[in-house]
Amino acid sequence: MICKNGHLFFENNLYISPTGKKECTTCRKIQRKRYYKNHKRRINKKRQEVYKENPEYFKLKSAQYRKDNVEKIKEYDHLRYKNNPETSKEKRHRRKARILNQLGTVDNHIQKKLLASQKGKCFYCKKTLRETGIHLEHKTPLCRGGMHDNSNLCLSCPSCNLRKGIKTEEQFKTSLSENKTSA
Repeated sequence: MICKNGHLFFENNLYISPTGKKECTTCRKIQRKRYYKNHKRRINKKRQEVYKENPEYFKLKSAQYRKDNVEKIKEYDHLRYKNNPETSKEKRHRRKARILNQLGTVDNHIQKKLLASQKGKCFYCKKTLRETGIHLEHKTPLCRGGMHDNSNLCLSCPSCNLRKGIKTEEQFKTSLSENKTSA
C-alpha cells in the first residue's frame, strides 16, 4: 500500500496513534524529527528534569545497556578511536590526570598549536617530528606532581619521550647534554 505522502508501507509497519489514527512509520519518523527540531530546548529541559528526579534509575538502565551490548560498545569505541586518534589520546591523558587529581585546562587541538610553536621540532633533541613521529609529553610527569595543562605539555619524538620516562624536563635535558659530551 502507499500512504498519502507516497511512501510504500505494509500492515505490519503501520503506526496507530492513541486516538486510533493510522499512518505509515516513515511519515511518523519524519513528523517526530520535525517536532524535535522545533521543540529541542523544551524536550531536553524535560529530559534533564526527569533525570534529576530519578538518577539511580538511569544509572541502572545505562549499566544494563552496557552489560547487554558489550560487543556493540567495543566496536563503537574502536571506530571512534580509529577515526579520532588525537581526541582519544587526549581523553586518556585527561583520565589519568583526573585519577591523580592533577587535571588542569588543555586547549582543543593542543597538538597542532604546539607543533606550530615548536616549529615542527622535538622539544628536547630538535629532530623534525614529521620524520620521527609525535608524542604529546608532560614536561613534569603527572606522577611527579606535574599538572595536565597547556604550560606542562610539549611535543617530543618517540625516542626522547620513551627515554625520558619519569624524569623532569631539567633532569632529562641534563642527561641529554651528558650523553652528547661523553659521545
